[in-house]
Amino acid sequence: MKRVISSILVVLLLMSLLAGCYKDTDVLVIDGYPIYPGLYLYFQLQALSMASQKFENEYAGKELYEQTIDDMSVTDWIYMRTVELAQEFVFIEKSFERLELDPTGLELEMNYYEATLRDEWSMMNYFYTKNGIGYTTFRKAYENFLKSNQLFSALFVAEDGEEAVPEKEIKDFFEKNYTYLDYIRINKVDDEDVPLTETKIKKIIKDAEKMRDCAEDTVEEEGVLFIYPENIGLQAAFIYYCEINELTEDEMLDVKGKMLTEHTIVKPTSTIYEEEFLVELFEAKYDNFFIYDAEDSVYIYCRRSMLGFNDDSWLDYRDTMIAEMRTDTYLDYLEEHKIFLSVTENKGARRYFNLKKASL
Repeated sequence: MKRVISSILVVLLLMSLLAGCYKDTDVLVIDGYPIYPGLYLYFQLQALSMASQKFENEYAGKELYEQTIDDMSVTDWIYMRTVELAQEFVFIEKSFERLELDPTGLELEMNYYEATLRDEWSMMNYFYTKNGIGYTTFRKAYENFLKSNQLFSALFVAEDGEEAVPEKEIKDFFEKNYTYLDYIRINKVDDEDVPLTETKIKKIIKDAEKMRDCAEDTVEEEGVLFIYPENIGLQAAFIYYCEINELTEDEMLDVKGKMLTEHTIVKPTSTIYEEEFLVELFEAKYDNFFIYDAEDSVYIYCRRSMLGFNDDSWLDYRDTMIAEMRTDTYLDYLEEHKIFLSVTENKGARRYFNLKKASL
């Protein structure tokens, strides 16, 4: 972490040597849209940081400039990325206008985040102002970010968007990448995380097998798996556990919240559960009961479909699903379209902001 912070400070120091007191006109004009010095420096700061990250922040200053990226000198690569960032910025601005997106909503969002922006600015304003970047530019960059979010929604989330995602594709993604999990967890360690004896663990395994059988028998007898959101099979299995361990009513209430979990959403990338368990879970048949012997506990679990409760449940997650599905596509969309915006450079300004002029 300290290395990353150090790298950021190096980047900011380099930029401060470049900001100077440049008084010329716009540095770039992108498809008729002027990029004034402060905004240009903001993009250049981003590009310089990207270049440093290419080498995992190993180089700085002249040592960094001696390197190459994609067969280009670092300084040329930084300029190229600066222009590309400016093009992307302008493409988003123009798309916001072309699609007649929501300026009122944008204003409300900016007002909502104003305090947060002010806090961030108060922490970084010394470096930004020293680099020729004022709060107006800092705020403008964030406003462009919010416009980008609106553009994404207009293209992919809106049902009539140019790149609208079909309902079936969203549901298929939903089912593949998310699942409901119900389970009873029996610990193989005590309250101080000390492993139980082998004899006790063997009993836990036998109990788990009987609990699984109890869950299956209950569902078969009742003819239903759950009464939303309760899994009647696991409810019966939990009661069976309490009976064979002779727990009092108070003890049952105490352990229920610790042992029984229902209707929790799980992804294959979850870090809460063991990787092997996640693989097994997402291969398991819906509405069946299984046992998983983990390192410190035993699970009696049941996988349930995300679409199993009612036909409209997926709508609560629709926007989140589309963001996961189409973020990379959106970034490609920006790349493909921004390159068609014309670029007029102020060569004098480019020479003035040449990174090679920096010296430490």
